[in-house]
Formats: sequence, C-alpha cells, structure tokens
Amino acid sequence: MKVSSSREICLNVFQDRANDTALSLPRCDGARAGSCVQGIGTFATSPGSEVRFGHANRRAKERGMSLVEVLVALTILAFALLGLFPLFLGAVKTAASANQLTSANTLVREKLEELNGYPRNDVRLAVPVGANSATFTNDLPSWYQPSTTLVNFGATKPAGVGWYVYPYVRAYTVEQFGPLPVPAGGPDLVWMTTPVTEPPPPAPQACAVKLVTVTVRPTRGPFPGLRQTTQSLYLRSPNG
Repeated sequence: MKVSSSREICLNVFQDRANDTALSLPRCDGARAGSCVQGIGTFATSPGSEVRFGHANRRAKERGMSLVEVLVALTILAFALLGLFPLFLGAVKTAASANQLTSANTLVREKLEELNGYPRNDVRLAVPVGANSATFTNDLPSWYQPSTTLVNFGATKPAGVGWYVYPYVRAYTVEQFGPLPVPAGGPDLVWMTTPVTEPPPPAPQACAVKLVTVTVRPTRGPFPGLRQTTQSLYLRSPNG
C-alpha cells in the first residue's frame, strides 16, 4: 500500500493473512477522501483511518480462553480425579489381596503334596500316644532375602541388609479316624468320623485314615490375616 502526497491510496495487492495468499485488487487511481467498496472488504481513504477487510473482521471476533476459565476447568478436573482416587486405591488393594491369596493357596497345596508322600507312620504325621490329633507349628522360614533368595529360620534378624520378615505362616494338624478293623459293611460316614486314639507302642496303628489340615495365614500385605487359606486331605493307611 502506497500513500501519495495528494493523500491518494493505490492498492495493487492485498495479502490475505488468514489464507496466506495474495489477491490482486483493482486500482483506485485518483481516489480522494471517501471510500471504495471492494468485494472482499471495505477500506477508507481518509487520512489516519484504518484499513479493514473481511478476514480481519472475522479474526477480530475470535477470542480464546481467559486465565480464570482455565483455572475453573482445572479445578473441576481436580475434583473429578479426587472422586476417582478411592476407586483406583481399592483396585490396587484388591489386586494385591488376590495375589496374596494365590500365594497362600500355593503354599497349602505344596505342603499337602509333601505330606502325602511320607509313610503314614512318619514322625511328621505322628500323633502322640493317648491323643487322636497333633498340631505342627510353622515350618516356613522367619526371614528371607529377595536379592539372593536366601531364607533364615532364626528368631532374630540376620546380619546384613536386605532381610525381610517372611510374609506367611504355615501350620497343619493331623487327626486320626476310622477304628480298625474296617466294618464288614464297608466304610461309612459314622466310621469315617469316629476319632481314634493312638495306642502305646509296640501296638500297631489303630486308625484307617488320617485327616491332614494345612492352614496358611499372611502376616504382611494389604489385609494381613484376612486371606487365611485352609485345605484338608485324607490319607489312607496301608492296613486301612
């Protein structure tokens, strides 16, 4: 745009900033004070007046978000996330609890399979004389070191770093049922639930089956003690 000394405005090319294109405009040679209306906008030839075009008018009407509006939106989002936080926390605890229960079940089945492989008169299945049941305390380690997979059965924490309390306690009981000899009609529910007292040696074993019950209780984790697992297995005696 060139302004002559006689206050004439000669517009040859209009740069469209919105579309980044150049538009050729007709000359307005000899235009004096007044206005010249073009198809794409309006401009004035008066000294000191502003040149306005259609695209500029549209851009002027556009407005962004103010700082207050942004802060209000962030506040609403924060309250929404705050309401969802307990759901995420509950999901994490549920997943940890399920993992804890799976580990407890694995420890129970491991012990049942181990006891099933012993002879029925083994000391780990023995019942004291004059009793019909026996309880065996925790056989899991007291401490473990995850970095080296080492375990320790001591009552005090071993020397060194990286030792943690073992997160489970495992115990089991052995009960004797089914007095010998087996009834002529075969085993029945009454016979299978009749306790048998262990006789003094050298008397032979007087029971037909032994009921082994293994219990694993977590001592650490999201719900310590609540995910206790108990499973039982009947072990038939060779002469039962």
